[in-house]
Amino acid sequence: MVLMSVSGFCRNCLTKWLTLSSRSLPDTAHLPLDFFANYVYDEDPKAWKEKYNGTTSEDLKSNYEASKSIHAKFDKKALEPFQPPNPLQSDVCCKDVDDLCAPKPSSSSSTSSSSPSVIPLPPPPSSSSTQTPVKITVALIIVSDRLHNNQYPEGDKCLPAVSRCLSKFKAASLLDKPAVVPDEEEAIASALRETVEALKSNPEGKSVVLTCGGTGFSPRDVTPEATLSLDLDKRFSQLMSHSTRLASKDDVMASLSRGVCGEKDGIFVGNLPGNPEAVEAVLNELFKGV
Repeated sequence: MVLMSVSGFCRNCLTKWLTLSSRSLPDTAHLPLDFFANYVYDEDPKAWKEKYNGTTSEDLKSNYEASKSIHAKFDKKALEPFQPPNPLQSDVCCKDVDDLCAPKPSSSSSTSSSSPSVIPLPPPPSSSSTQTPVKITVALIIVSDRLHNNQYPEGDKCLPAVSRCLSKFKAASLLDKPAVVPDEEEAIASALRETVEALKSNPEGKSVVLTCGGTGFSPRDVTPEATLSLDLDKRFSQLMSHSTRLASKDDVMASLSRGVCGEKDGIFVGNLPGNPEAVEAVLNELFKGV
């Protein structure tokens, strides 16, 4: 009552205002008044009123009556529980689909004008109209000082990881021999430029250039910097962030990758981590976007 006497606005007013505001928003459920009242009072409003009933002094009542001219006013009809304009029940589930979709024959012109005919559903597309997947040619550049210096007796592990992942995408084909360059920014950038230039002559489908390695935090991890030096036409920052975030659920090492991706001369360029497990995790998500 003090709030109403001083400002013309109280807990009840706030409850009503929240209720009406929620109903004015598009695509929202029509929540009842009690729903918001519980939040405003932090308990059942009836329990709150019973707790403080009888504690109002005569002075408070007098001030409340004298301040009625400033009290907030609300449309009581608008606060009534929402009733959908049409019943939600339907008898469609009890009818045969063919009966619902078949056009109804009209016995006379008056009948056809009074009840519209049902338009039949179009037939499903035939197998001959199925579009052929776009072919994707993938070139791989492996960034590794030790592999470049033949210090891996067991051989490269990135290429098998990329091959396994791309085998899930029938339209993708990986070029046989990946380029191997040391962890040096100019060497990586030069290999990227040469590969992009070579793939620009690809007559069919799309082309993708992927790098493996050099995306971490050590001083020689400079693959992202080398990629950005290409002056990409477009960067797909959110695609890489989204792919890395999802991949980190399967392999936590994926979250340590600083890789970037984007487009250069119509060719997709992306950085993968050097860890084989992380390669598969990131590429699996990244290629869905590609």
